[in-house]
Amino acid sequence: MFNENVINVLSQINGITNSVILKYPETVAVSEAQDMMVFFNVAELDSDQFSDIALKDSLGDFLNLVKLFPNNRSIDLSENTINISNGDTSSVFITDNIALMDAYDKSPEQFVKTEEVPSVVEFDLLVDDLKKIKSATGVFKDLSEVIFSAQDSDVKISLGATNKFNAKSNTFGISKSAQSSKEFEIKIPVENNEKIQSQMLGEGEILINDILIESLSNNFVLRSLVASTLLTDEEASLLENGGSYLFEEIQEINNETIIKKLYERVLQRVEETPDHFGWLLDVIGEEYKRDYKKEYKNYHGKPKQRKERAARTAARELMIKKGRVKKGDGKDIDHKKPLRNGGSKGINNLRIRDKSENRSDNGHKKGETQKKDSWK
Repeated sequence: MFNENVINVLSQINGITNSVILKYPETVAVSEAQDMMVFFNVAELDSDQFSDIALKDSLGDFLNLVKLFPNNRSIDLSENTINISNGDTSSVFITDNIALMDAYDKSPEQFVKTEEVPSVVEFDLLVDDLKKIKSATGVFKDLSEVIFSAQDSDVKISLGATNKFNAKSNTFGISKSAQSSKEFEIKIPVENNEKIQSQMLGEGEILINDILIESLSNNFVLRSLVASTLLTDEEASLLENGGSYLFEEIQEINNETIIKKLYERVLQRVEETPDHFGWLLDVIGEEYKRDYKKEYKNYHGKPKQRKERAARTAARELMIKKGRVKKGDGKDIDHKKPLRNGGSKGINNLRIRDKSENRSDNGHKKGETQKKDSWK
């Protein structure tokens, strides 16, 4: 039940909704705005039948849970739970009441009725077409609309910008051979993809930094990084053995160069699979009862805090250059008068403190240690 093909389709559906009633043999998903429906023929991908399953605001949580059982998992249903197991590991996921999800209880008959409505044109829009359009939004930042138009029977999907200040602009389009019975033009506004990715990476970089450093002494975090596929097993072993060099001043030493490259790889994977990074934050947040996404948005992501963090990083680099501290020495660089209280960035406001002492002043328990059992 729920083989990899089904999970992959549900992951795509999760892009438009986090609530769904899963039905066999056919499921109809509805977007949260109630403006989009997706028909999914489950029986074509999985022969294991199941009774109706209601997931209210929890499809993403269910998919994240399944990722923790990557191989040879067994999924069974009881009255209101989904039971997942793999060897000596198991989990119970509570489902919702279908009666409370009327807005998401749709029938495939609506798709049949739609097909009976006379169409103006039919054409195939391929995944490669969508990838090209998505990439083009990063190249042509002034184009803010996807435009579907028909002229001389053919259909063209293009990027455009419709406003009086942009009478002339760059263009990008894909033509499709079709037999349109009417000329039309449909415009759909889109956000610039590159801008979104750049913002996500810029804001997530600090969290990635913190999480990787935390994984040096916290095996739960390290295991979660591997489960999210942001790290491979081999890379996790590298973190465990050589991670003390992370994010210190990079010198011409092979080990440090490897660690720096590892950090770059994680950033690249976050860019390629931002949903995996979101899953990682949710898992760590649930374990330690902290909403990392909200915490970053409300505090760490603000310009003032990012500026202060950059100042703290620069302070440590300065002390390394002066030979006052070194990698793995268990020392922190502290501002005598905190930056948040108007303290100076100058060297006269810096002091070297034991890491546990300094961090106990910042909300951590003095002498707090992490479990050192194997991460595997």
